[in-house]
Amino acid sequence: MSSEQPDDFKRLADCFGLVFLVYRNLGRMDLDYKIALIRINQILRSWANYFKHAVAKHTMARLHTFVWWRVIRWVMHRHRMTWTAIRRWLRGP
Repeated sequence: MSSEQPDDFKRLADCFGLVFLVYRNLGRMDLDYKIALIRINQILRSWANYFKHAVAKHTMARLHTFVWWRVIRWVMHRHRMTWTAIRRWLRGP
């Protein structure tokens, strides 16, 4: 059983919301990749620090998956790449 409280789920939803806002603003404003990734990293580090005293492996795994797919979709959209091209890019030497 997890030691996460119901209000922790609300706070985690706020984290998802913050990451989504950064992602959404990328298309509207010509936000630099470096600045956006630094901001996403700051958000993730702060939430990892918040949850470090709880059993939050599943929560952090869900957050990791969410952020990973948002960044991949962002790269695919920005560079007009297909999923096959992304896989080649990530696997290739």
